[in-house]
Amino acid sequence: MEILNVTAADYSQIRNILNYYIINTKVNFETEPISVDAFNKMVCEITYPFLVAKENNVVFGYAYLSKYNSKRGYDITSDLTIYLDQSKKIKGLGTLLFNELLRRVSDTEIENIVSIIEVSNKESILFHEKMGFEKVSTIKDVGYKFDEYLSIYYYLKRIKTHKQNTL
Repeated sequence: MEILNVTAADYSQIRNILNYYIINTKVNFETEPISVDAFNKMVCEITYPFLVAKENNVVFGYAYLSKYNSKRGYDITSDLTIYLDQSKKIKGLGTLLFNELLRRVSDTEIENIVSIIEVSNKESILFHEKMGFEKVSTIKDVGYKFDEYLSIYYYLKRIKTHKQNTL
């Protein structure tokens, strides 16, 4: 298994993985499959590492960090996305992807990583806690999908010590 930078050749497989979650789960709050154009636009907006886990040109999962918020003051914080192909899940693959993301942003201004998790997503909650994330808030009934109100947890991981004020 290799962890590599995403290329355009990976887009179709990644979009298929994402659409599985959109169509079949509450993990992603989109309600319609993502189109090729919308997916390509999304990828172009990602400015941090975007990685794929591949073997023999088959994508098993992907991970990226994106802007948490467009306001400049939030530039020290990024938002984590990891999806694994449900039909090809390999134990520890999420950890490999996340650790490589951390390695690749170690020399950047990113100090925090946030992750938004739908409250019934036990697998993701366990993963984030194993990786050192802390649940910092809950927002109830913030989404609606499959005729159900959905709540989220915000998880936070500090990856660098905050700078000290010099006043």
